[in-house]
Amino acid sequence: AYPGEDYPEEYKKMDANSAKYWGKFKPIMFEGERASFSVTYGGISTGTISLETKKSSMIGGHEVYRVHTRLKTSKYYSYLYEVDDVCDSYIRKDTFIPLKFSLIQRQTSQNIDDLQLFDHETLQVYSLYKRVTDEKTKKKKKTKPIPRYFQDPISVVHFLRGLPFENGHVYKIPFMNKGKAEILTAQLDEIVELDTEIGKKQAYKVKISTGLDGKTIKAGKMHFWFSKDQDKIFLKFSAKIKIGSIVGEIQKYSR
Repeated sequence: AYPGEDYPEEYKKMDANSAKYWGKFKPIMFEGERASFSVTYGGISTGTISLETKKSSMIGGHEVYRVHTRLKTSKYYSYLYEVDDVCDSYIRKDTFIPLKFSLIQRQTSQNIDDLQLFDHETLQVYSLYKRVTDEKTKKKKKTKPIPRYFQDPISVVHFLRGLPFENGHVYKIPFMNKGKAEILTAQLDEIVELDTEIGKKQAYKVKISTGLDGKTIKAGKMHFWFSKDQDKIFLKFSAKIKIGSIVGEIQKYSR
């Protein structure tokens, strides 16, 4: 049963559609797995992104995966604009649905702290947000409804990794963005060979579309590459943004 008459009908429809995707999903998670990516913007090296699966832990009586991500600008680029962003996603092992998402951004022009706690019983997210700039400090505290099935901006990469990429399959996955469920659409574009720093790899090139078309990523302008083997390693990503394009390519991998 859903909570109350005011629960969004669109979320009920999302759930009916999402259930079949979760039925196809098989998690590919390795504790201690670490991947580092070189990030280029407009063809210029600007920094690195690291993705790491930490040791499993417990939250609210549930065993969870913890995925840790850090984006940091290179020393040279930091003279122009410094970024040091850290994200953590805590995902229930039994359902592969996030329980907690945190984002800490330390940048030249602003500091942001964003915490989202997902209550799977009441189908609500409790959100705490603070943004500090030289001009002002902005704080928000919100409670909003969530669908039963969803991902967050970090867990969705691992969710895609666990789906079968087959020609003609289109996945429409809800993910929570600032307290609202957006739809991420993913489908196999083609199978290609990538020459990477960890060797030549046959790879699934997956086209990613979202409804987001704000200050950063243009809607429908992303691709993810995953290795075409049982580990389906995340190898590369690209996105068109308002003022150019950003590409991340794997440099190191271990587990």
